[in-house]
Amino acid sequence: VNLPDKSTEEFFVNSRHGSVGNNGFSIDRPFKTIQPALDAAVSGRRTVIHLAPGQYTESLDITKPYIHIAGYAGIHPGATRITGNGSSARATIRALASNNSTRGFGLSNLFVETGYPGTTSLSQPAIHIETDDADDNDTETELGALTPGYHWELNNVWVISDGNPTAGLLLEGGNMGISRDCVFAGCVHGIVFTYS
Repeated sequence: VNLPDKSTEEFFVNSRHGSVGNNGFSIDRPFKTIQPALDAAVSGRRTVIHLAPGQYTESLDITKPYIHIAGYAGIHPGATRITGNGSSARATIRALASNNSTRGFGLSNLFVETGYPGTTSLSQPAIHIETDDADDNDTETELGALTPGYHWELNNVWVISDGNPTAGLLLEGGNMGISRDCVFAGCVHGIVFTYS
C-alpha cells in the first residue's frame, strides 16, 4: 500500500492580491492562480491548497495524489468560485486515474462552475473524478486490485451552472469516495455514476 508522506505541505492562493512572482508558501506571499500550486506540490505528499475568497477562472487537471483544494472554513462557499476557462468543452476540475491521482483528492468550501457563467452549450461535467479502472472492462484480477477505502471527498461543495452540463459530478470507475453537504443546481443530473 502506498501511504502518503505524513508531512503536510500548504500553499496559499489569492486571485485578488496574489502574484506570479510569489512562492505561495505563506498567506502573505500567495500565488495568483491555482495551477502553480498544483505544479509545485510534491507527488505523494499531503498537500492543502488554500484559496482566498475570489474567482479563479481555470480548468484544472489533478495529476498527483493527496491534493486537497479548500476555500476558507466558515465563509460561504459562494465566496470562492472555480470557473472553467472556457477554452474547451471539458470539466472544470478533472482528477483522473493516472498516477493514482484520485487517492486522497478533496475539495471543500467551494463553488465550482462549468465554463463561463451563462454558457448554454457545454455538456461536460463540472467535476470529473476517475478512479482506478474506468474502462468498463474490469477483469476479475483488476477488481481484486482495487485499492480499498475512500479515494476522494467533497465537503460543502456547491456545483452551480447556467449551462446545464450533463452532470455536476461525474464519477467514473470502481473506487469509493464521500460527498458531504454538497449542492448541485442548474445541472441536468447532479451526480452520474459510470461503472462505479
